[in-house]
Amino acid sequence: MTAGIRTRDLGIDFGGGVGLHDVDLEVPARGVHALIGPNGAGKTTLFSILTGLVPPGRGTVILGGRIAYCPDTPEHEPWLTAAEVVAQSRALCGLPRDATSDRTVLARCGLVEVADRRVGSWSRGMTQRLGIAATIATGADVLVLDEPTSALDPFGQAEVLRLVRELGDERCLVLSSHSLAAVERVADTVSILHRGRLLWQGTLPALLADGLSATWIVRVAGVAGVAGMNDVNDAADLGVLEERLRARPGVVVARRGPAELTVTYADAATGTRRLASDLAAAAVPVVSATPEAGDLDSAFVALVTAHDRRTEEIPT
Repeated sequence: MTAGIRTRDLGIDFGGGVGLHDVDLEVPARGVHALIGPNGAGKTTLFSILTGLVPPGRGTVILGGRIAYCPDTPEHEPWLTAAEVVAQSRALCGLPRDATSDRTVLARCGLVEVADRRVGSWSRGMTQRLGIAATIATGADVLVLDEPTSALDPFGQAEVLRLVRELGDERCLVLSSHSLAAVERVADTVSILHRGRLLWQGTLPALLADGLSATWIVRVAGVAGVAGMNDVNDAADLGVLEERLRARPGVVVARRGPAELTVTYADAATGTRRLASDLAAAAVPVVSATPEAGDLDSAFVALVTAHDRRTEEIPT
């Protein structure tokens, strides 16, 4: 697959372990790619290197065309109108003047009705929309948007996310966001950056599958008082299973209902490997054991937590 962005061994050292470390990022030439990570993970630094604002300390960056960047707090000359800001962005890229296209871009960002208003007194949300419009107007093949919905109300967020999805169908769009629910709505591919290191990258469905299956819901047969389960002799099965599973190393067990437990392992691979044998060793009749559903927030936390746990276990 042709890449919109590719980096190899990318790094920069700010001292004390802060910076980027051997980042091998690959973003498809078309689609929405979300870069997520905790505060201080290095997302803005990575964006600054990709867009040429900061030179890397080492490694290479390969772009599949021209790139345009919208920071999370874009600034515009206050005496310009919205139409003039977009026209200026086009001119700085060496593109011919095109008032019709400028109006079209403003319309896509919900700003056509204020196209002739000076922007000095605009709210942060409107200013952010204008920054996105100015970025689109460049006609760049790769668009990088840093927190594009952070200053918007729910209606504005929905409109910008719709626009992000449309733009991803046309070209390579990379965004960062602390709203993982928003990422889940629009992203095709995702990468997770933590402490300057790339922990994971791939498709969103693969991330959800990879990060959300460390907990299983286990349903036990024959619990007294539960509809359809009247075997009184097996009434103690749930308590017995809970006690026996808790005795297994690294297993966390919690009651979920009168006939169900949640069983959580340190990570998905461990659970997949051990769940069946742990249930068999408990010698209690089990109806079913299914992975617990979750969302991107859960997958993200699971991956970051697992990385930190592994790091703490490495001898110094």
